[in-house]
Amino acid sequence: MLLVLSESQRQGPYDMLLCQCDCGNKKVIRKSRFNEAKASCRRFSCGCKKGGRPVEHGESNTRLYRVWDSMLRRCHNKSHKAYARYGARGIFVCREWHKYITFRDWAMSNGYQQGLTIERKNNNLGYSPENCCWATRKQQANNRGVCVYYEHKGEVKTLTQWSEAFNISRRKTLTLLTKLGAKKRTGDPTGNQTETFQGICSTAAK
Repeated sequence: MLLVLSESQRQGPYDMLLCQCDCGNKKVIRKSRFNEAKASCRRFSCGCKKGGRPVEHGESNTRLYRVWDSMLRRCHNKSHKAYARYGARGIFVCREWHKYITFRDWAMSNGYQQGLTIERKNNNLGYSPENCCWATRKQQANNRGVCVYYEHKGEVKTLTQWSEAFNISRRKTLTLLTKLGAKKRTGDPTGNQTETFQGICSTAAK
């Protein structure tokens, strides 16, 4: 199956697309041809053949494949809604992960489970085996540099973490922290870093 990476240079009267096949090969094809295949739900490859049929891994409908597909699109497809926060910032996917099978093998040997999301340890670097691990959505949110922290009695936590500590809703927690005069901070004032334990990210103090 072909994945659209970006628009390519126009060839005569035809709009062109740069695509990548599941096998890892890249190919420039007519946009009209791609749209026709998509409309008719036909799947086609770069031309790689095995026994007269396109080579496929049979995992295109799995959650892990969608994670990989989404990662590539937001980093390499300029038309993607999230490209400004990834590809435009120089956040790209390492060359070896342009092949789904390679990414899948890394994921399965590094703690991937249903419900986990891929996390970059350093948000200023791209997606690669050295900079990625798997995290819950809550852990991922807490690891982001845009987190808002609240300091109360010497402890610094995110709103979600304070909510869990108080065992009340986030809205009530915010009201309570305001009344208690908690200091609001952005970024990560504790100097915490992201560490990996059994493939799952968590925040641990240095």
